[in-house]
Amino acid sequence: MTLLELLLSLAIILTLIGVFVYKAADFTRDIRHHSVDIAANSFSVGVSGVRYRWYLAPEQVQREGVEVQAPLSLDDEGEPVSRARIYVNDSGWPVAAQSVDRVSGNTLSDRHCQQLWGGLLVQDRLRNLSDATSAPSFQPSWQGDHCRYQLATSEGHYFRYSPATGEIAVVTPRKP
Repeated sequence: MTLLELLLSLAIILTLIGVFVYKAADFTRDIRHHSVDIAANSFSVGVSGVRYRWYLAPEQVQREGVEVQAPLSLDDEGEPVSRARIYVNDSGWPVAAQSVDRVSGNTLSDRHCQQLWGGLLVQDRLRNLSDATSAPSFQPSWQGDHCRYQLATSEGHYFRYSPATGEIAVVTPRKP
């Protein structure tokens, strides 16, 4: 084998490695995008379920909230609870879990967003996203007028929930 053949073989191998790395990065971006979509859709189902119950009995739900099974929801002291009570605003949109008396207007906090995350997700696997090592991790935070559920392993993948309107919007960065 001559030096030219060796260099040509090396160039081909490096090109194939480059293509593989590029495709792997693209695949990872797609997985992140789909993880956010799946979480947002599941969250949306939970929001819709609470709002549906508000439509059926608005006065009762406004007064008492809606009890849901939420194995990873947290109470006001940060302790896990097996059931959560989701409270709604005057329009029937979920605004808080556990502590409605401290929530009015835009006075929500990161903790309220975390409680909604644990109380509104309808699939057990998604409830565990923040704890599972093999699943993507979401970081809930309050952004002044909406809860933001940021995919922790990416730059800009998140969905937001506006308690004032019930809007859920997925935000993903553009591909380079």
